[in-house]
Amino acid sequence: MADLSKIRRETVAILFLAAGVVLSVALVSFHQMDPSLSTAGSREGEVRNWAGWGGAIFSDLLLQLFGVGAVGFPVLCLLLAYWTYRGEGILGKWGRAAGGLLAVCSILGILSFFAGHASVLGQDVFLPGVVGDLLGKHLLGRVAGTAGGLILLSAILLFSLMLVTGLPLSGLPGLVRKDSSPEKVRERVKEKLAPHEAWEEETPRRQAQESGGE
Repeated sequence: MADLSKIRRETVAILFLAAGVVLSVALVSFHQMDPSLSTAGSREGEVRNWAGWGGAIFSDLLLQLFGVGAVGFPVLCLLLAYWTYRGEGILGKWGRAAGGLLAVCSILGILSFFAGHASVLGQDVFLPGVVGDLLGKHLLGRVAGTAGGLILLSAILLFSLMLVTGLPLSGLPGLVRKDSSPEKVRERVKEKLAPHEAWEEETPRRQAQESGGE
């Protein structure tokens, strides 16, 4: 039964990994003239997207809704693959993913106050996307004004970082201390991305090592 559970977990991790790679390929090879939901091109026309017709449609949908934040979705898929492979529980894994999505939306909301259309890889992209524009300028910007909207979005971003890392705000600076070498920083970041169960086992041991080093 243990082997079956491990096989199931690793299968799901491989699926997340494949989804992240396919999404990356689809976004990198996005072309505005490909047939999609936002163009009038025929589905039988030439598809330039390396992920085919499905990749053309999905990448267009992500870019329309999330603008430059679309690049966060392959990253989330790859992180889900890593967390699943390491044995992260369902609530912890999807809680972190929700935090990542919230971080993307809050960054796009902030971006909506400062940026609009821009050329990215030769394609015209509305940087904040529909979601960022609605959340930032058209919702919080109208309710709380520009300054208030930026403050609220910054607060949401900080909250989302706590969800992703599982750390309180007071613990975030501890990842990068003045006396920390690059190797120790990478070790701490890797530790915080590991499953919550591993944190409880690793933290006392690391604290003992640091105390011994002093």
